[in-house]
Amino acid sequence: MKVSVIIPVYNTARYIERCLYSVLEQRHKDLEIIVVDDCGKDNSMEIAAEVLGAGVPVGTPCSAAGTAGGAAGARPAPLFLRHECNRGLSAARNTGLHSASGEYVFFLDSDDEIPPGAIANLTAMADRYKDVQLVAGAVDVLPRSNEALGLHNNLPLYTQGNYACAKAVLRREIPIMACNKLIKRDFILQHNLFFKEGLIHEDNEWSFRMAEHLTSLAITRQITYMYHMNSGGLTLERLSSARVDSLLAILDSQINTLSANPLISRLQKSYILFTAAWMIHLMYTNAYPTRIPVTTRIRHAVKPLAAGLLHQPLKDISLYLLIHMPPAWLGTAKSIMQNVKKT
Repeated sequence: MKVSVIIPVYNTARYIERCLYSVLEQRHKDLEIIVVDDCGKDNSMEIAAEVLGAGVPVGTPCSAAGTAGGAAGARPAPLFLRHECNRGLSAARNTGLHSASGEYVFFLDSDDEIPPGAIANLTAMADRYKDVQLVAGAVDVLPRSNEALGLHNNLPLYTQGNYACAKAVLRREIPIMACNKLIKRDFILQHNLFFKEGLIHEDNEWSFRMAEHLTSLAITRQITYMYHMNSGGLTLERLSSARVDSLLAILDSQINTLSANPLISRLQKSYILFTAAWMIHLMYTNAYPTRIPVTTRIRHAVKPLAAGLLHQPLKDISLYLLIHMPPAWLGTAKSIMQNVKKT
């Protein structure tokens, strides 16, 4: 089973060697390694070329990209692609997707890594459940923190049917991230599941759209991804206006594209309310300068969801009410939920 590993690269010189060696050390050998240069300002691509034994000049544009020569062993030579200018993570992933030839694709951020058995564990589940559209594994968050990205304890190894699969995604029973998922390439192409460019938190938007079409899902509880919370990364980055604007745009888009299927729509509303509450909490914990008008904007955005609120689970009703209460209440509710999970 051929897997295309798509690795966008932008200013990750400190981490990319670790990332690429983790791919080279995979036990599953039928890999297509696609490295997408998003025009960073450091020497990430020089390091990548050296690690992968690449014989192509660094800086080859996308329109003229090809496979690199000189790769050792039976593994096919890596494919290097380059943007003409910086276009962002979504565009880099899309560039990789357009050139991928694997039956499945796997997204890997260049500041993260994967354990040696990651792809083998994921493909084993794809072999067991033929034609499964998506396989997800457990995530190890480094350095160790309370922000673990786990799989729900009650989630079965195989889930079939649109509602059950959408529930697993939209209720966050699997991590909301495009990375660490073995995804059938034909499934992406069939439903045009490319990433929307120009957004931060693109995984939130992509997962929302993907869930509406997903009809088969498998998981492995083995760790298949090592997520590094780097000091310069998005997770630890100070809340910016671009980040807030992206989240607002995502919120609007999701509310305006609810499924016509009432069962899926209810799940989508749960997903939206969680994002809205999380966003308000994030702004107040970061003392975001315009948090008051942005909070008002979020409350106005979710107002259309009030009409069908009585059909939602009690948790969603509580979230909707909390969104309209003083933001400190959200922090208190979050603390209570974390303590409940520990007991």
